[in-house]
Amino acid sequence: VSTQSTWVHEGIVYGVSWNLNKKNYLATGCRDGLVRVFDISKKCEPLLTLRGHKASVFNVIWNPLFEHILASGSDDKTIRIWDIKTEGAKQLIGHSNNVRGLEWNTEIPWLILSGSWDTTIKVWDVRVGQCIYTMSDHHGDVYGITFHPKRPFVFATCSRDTTLRWWALEEPVFPIISQLIFDAPLHDMIADPNDVMAENAAIRLCGFEGKNLLTKLKTENIQNDIAKYRSIIEYFSLYNGQTELWDLLEMIVNNQEIKPTNRILHVNDIARAYYSKAQQLESASPFAFLG
Repeated sequence: VSTQSTWVHEGIVYGVSWNLNKKNYLATGCRDGLVRVFDISKKCEPLLTLRGHKASVFNVIWNPLFEHILASGSDDKTIRIWDIKTEGAKQLIGHSNNVRGLEWNTEIPWLILSGSWDTTIKVWDVRVGQCIYTMSDHHGDVYGITFHPKRPFVFATCSRDTTLRWWALEEPVFPIISQLIFDAPLHDMIADPNDVMAENAAIRLCGFEGKNLLTKLKTENIQNDIAKYRSIIEYFSLYNGQTELWDLLEMIVNNQEIKPTNRILHVNDIARAYYSKAQQLESASPFAFLG
C-alpha cells in the first residue's frame, strides 16, 4: 500500500465521501467549517470550496442518484444540501445539537436521514427543506445511519447509548406499497430522479433495487398473489419472523399439510394434535399405569 497523493487541510478532517456517479470526485468535511470537493484526476487541490457552515463539518455524503448533489452535517446543528453546479445550498434546520449521522435514501432522491447529539433521527424532504419525521428512541448521541443494500427502506442506527437499532421507513412509501398491492401499472412506479424533485411530485422508485423489484414482479413467474405480496412486503420492510408466516399462509391457501419443522403452527394442527392425544388416552387401558 502506498500513498498516491496528499493535500493538507487547514484543520482536522472529519468526513470524506466518494461520488458514486462521478468516479474521480470526492468531498471532505473539516474542522474549519468548509466542505471541499476534489477531482483526483486533476491536480491534488480543491476543485470547489463550499462555505456556509458556522462550525466544524463532521460528515459529508453524495446523493447516490445525482452526481452534483452533496450533503454535509455540522456542529452548527444544521445540514446543508449543496448543488456543486451552482455552488448554492439549502439549509435544513431542526436539530438542537451537533449533527453526526447522515445518509441518503437510494430510491427516493429527496429523502435524507440525519442523526444528532440531541438523540434524535430526522427524516428530511430536501425539496422543501423540511423535517417530515422525527424518531426519539435513542437515549444518546446518534453517530451512524446506514440503509440496507437490498431493502432500501430498512435502515440501522448506532448511538452512544450503546445500542444498535433496526428501523423500517414505511410511512413515506406507503402510497407505493398500496398501489403495488392493488395492481397499479408497474411502469407508473418508476421514475427518473429529475422527475420527482418537484415539490408536489408523486413518490416513485428511482434506484437500482426498485427497478429490480418491478422487473421481478413483471417478468418472473409469480405463482399466486401470496408470492407477489411476499416480494413487495419483504422489499419494503424488515423480515424478522416473516418467513414462517409466509410459508404457513401459502400452505393454508394451497391446502397443504403443515410441516412439523415450521415454528408457526396453524390452529387446526394444534387441535388435531390434542384430539390425537385424547384418543390415545381414551384407548389406553385404565390399568396400564400399574405395569
